[in-house]
Amino acid sequence: MEVSKSFKDAVSKNDVSKVRIMLKDSLFTDPSFGKFNAMFALAKNMSGLFDPHEDRGEPFKPQSEWTKDYGDLLKSQIVPNFSHERLDHLKKVVQHLYPDLAKPKPQAAPKPTTTQSRATSQPTQSQSQSQSTMSYEEIRARDEREGRVANRAAEGAVAGAVVGGVAGAVVGVAASSTVIVPLAIGVVIGAVGGGFVGSNMRK
Repeated sequence: MEVSKSFKDAVSKNDVSKVRIMLKDSLFTDPSFGKFNAMFALAKNMSGLFDPHEDRGEPFKPQSEWTKDYGDLLKSQIVPNFSHERLDHLKKVVQHLYPDLAKPKPQAAPKPTTTQSRATSQPTQSQSQSQSTMSYEEIRARDEREGRVANRAAEGAVAGAVVGGVAGAVVGVAASSTVIVPLAIGVVIGAVGGGFVGSNMRK
């Protein structure tokens, strides 16, 4: 976790009072202690940071009496008497007062890069090979699931109409040498036949 520049400056200047205050405040702003641990790693070797413990006539209370008022009392006592015992006790009280906030925050999953996104969107070589070995029935069943059968039938009908139209036109031209058959009729006949061929592609 990132440590603020002001805290780093206080550590470099050996400003014990400021470091104590900022460490104490971090316990309450982040009861998971992620911020405190990062700050304490920089300050733990400061000269004069810790004091010998003094109860000052107010010994630590049992857990049954750990209230927010008691937490505020500990906050006011720890800066003038920053002892290991008082710090450890304050951390336990904070976790007791804010159990939900004391849980470590889950880290967000990293977002995929552009290269990864493209790689996942393109079929692999093994997928292409498996598709090439699929039977007609398997391909048709897959296309029905993905809604592509109707599109392919329409494409087949159009292609069949074109091919049939051309064949019909040739028939019309050949027949014109003996019987006058309009070329348009040949095209229509070919289109109908081609449409029939295209519709059979759906089966």
